[in-house]
Amino acid sequence: MLAQSDYFNPIGCHQLKPIDCTDLLYSSKLPTIPNFLNQPLIYILLIAGVVTLLLQDWVDAGVILGVMLINATIGFVQESKAENAIST
Repeated sequence: MLAQSDYFNPIGCHQLKPIDCTDLLYSSKLPTIPNFLNQPLIYILLIAGVVTLLLQDWVDAGVILGVMLINATIGFVQESKAENAIST
C-alpha cells in the first residue's frame, strides 16, 4: 500500500515553471501552411501544373492541380488531428 508521501513529492515542486500567458495566446491549434505544404510531392505537382498550363493543356493542368489540392487538404487534416491528439 502506498503512503501519502508517495503520491505527492514536495521536493520537486520548486522545479515547476509558471505558465507564460503569451505562449497560450500565440499558440495556434491549426498547423501553419509550410508544415503541410512542405512535401516533395506538392512541389513536383505544382511544377507539373505550371508546365501544363504553359503548354495550354487545360484538362491535364486541372487534374494535376486538383490532385495537388486534394493532397494538401489530406495533409492539413492529418496534421490537425495529430496536433489535437498531442495537445489532449
